[in-house]
Amino acid sequence: MIYPAYSEWYMTMFTDMNMNMMWISTIIFGIFMGLVYSVVGKAVPGKKCRKGFNYGLMVWLLAGLMWPLMSIGFAPFMISMYDLITGFITYGLAGIALVKVYEKL
Repeated sequence: MIYPAYSEWYMTMFTDMNMNMMWISTIIFGIFMGLVYSVVGKAVPGKKCRKGFNYGLMVWLLAGLMWPLMSIGFAPFMISMYDLITGFITYGLAGIALVKVYEKL
């Protein structure tokens, strides 16, 4: 992890958290993100990588901001900011990857 206190804090705060379920939920959310893109893809502005980043940004604004904003109330500030910044980057990259996959289909 880039920020070592991040994983330590999560493991002490959420002792019943199952890491396998996190991977499964990430995969399911990625599939859901792809299905939604198949419906709204033509309405997303931009071309190629920019279109993918725009879609990732839209998903981040709708879903990815929820946890960092909620965690500001009980998590250390740096952990909330870490979630906010890495979420922005990973949702953008996921959107770009999704558009690349759809270009190949």
